[in-house]
Amino acid sequence: MREEGLIVSEFANDPDMVELVEGFVARIPTRRAALWEAYESRNAVDLKRLAHQLKGAAGGFGFPILTSVAGTLEGAIEINGDVTSVEAQLRELDGLLLRIRVRT
Repeated sequence: MREEGLIVSEFANDPDMVELVEGFVARIPTRRAALWEAYESRNAVDLKRLAHQLKGAAGGFGFPILTSVAGTLEGAIEINGDVTSVEAQLRELDGLLLRIRVRT
């Protein structure tokens, strides 16, 4: 299990990036809802796509831990071909998303 606490963007002190990171962080509730909706409807295609998109975006906005965990979720869906066995990975990702902040 990962250490609890806030996860702050690597760009928290970069004035050129702060506004962009704020936009990413503001969309997290929508991303969380979409991930859970795809999981609950057993839609592996959408869940894999959402995990892939989050994997790419998170790295670009200074959240490499999200990139790693979203990639794990994406890979698990690819290996299993469905969502029935990826709840643990989704819960881990969701827990991280709840801790994301632009800065402390």
